[in-house]
Amino acid sequence: MTETAQTVVDSGIRKKWSDLAIPQEGDNGVFTQSWFPICLSSEVNKGEVLGRDFLDGRVVVFRGENGQVRVMSAYCPHVGADLSVGDVVGNTVRCAFHHWEYDQDGKCVKTGIGDPPPPTACLYNFPCQEKYGIVWYSMATNRCGAFPISRSLKRT
Repeated sequence: MTETAQTVVDSGIRKKWSDLAIPQEGDNGVFTQSWFPICLSSEVNKGEVLGRDFLDGRVVVFRGENGQVRVMSAYCPHVGADLSVGDVVGNTVRCAFHHWEYDQDGKCVKTGIGDPPPPTACLYNFPCQEKYGIVWYSMATNRCGAFPISRSLKRT
């Protein structure tokens, strides 16, 4: 790496990158309190489930019969199958492996063999919303604030 690439100019004083504090994911809300686009709204039709890789993880996006879009963790807690190869039944996403079904809050509501679902079987339900033809989600552990509206996107 060249000397120029290793330094930054900060108020006229040169510093090495190694002297700068670089926050880790989650430090002071870095990344976690933001909204991220995950797909176009038009890509998720009623009854469809999509898988998306994001920030070294994976999520599923699905739209139930009621038209509401959801973004959830992608792996079934039962045996870890990828839910993006499953399907949507009513307003639930169903795992292709053992047919466990998860409602729009991420709670397992049905197992393939009919046993009562374990109370701890659930998916992480990411805060999400549709704006400007895009499905957005947040990695916030608490509900994110209102979605920011750009002045350039407001209608006059």
